[in-house]
Amino acid sequence: FNLTKEKEAHLKTLRSEKTADLAAINKTIDEIAVLRTDLMKNREAMHQDIRKILTDKQRVIFDTKCSKNKCH
Repeated sequence: FNLTKEKEAHLKTLRSEKTADLAAINKTIDEIAVLRTDLMKNREAMHQDIRKILTDKQRVIFDTKCSKNKCH
């Protein structure tokens, strides 16, 4: 998460330069996309691991709360 924030700050810096380096901007955007993808995959793996150990009743509650984005 911190690395993503660092890359976003770097992107902001690149964008604000007098002469923007589009190649560097695109590279940083790609790096942020990879980090976000990895984060989403890790969160989903954890979510599924949690669901495996829940009872049916607990799973319904868990899924309901997570559908409202309250589980992350």
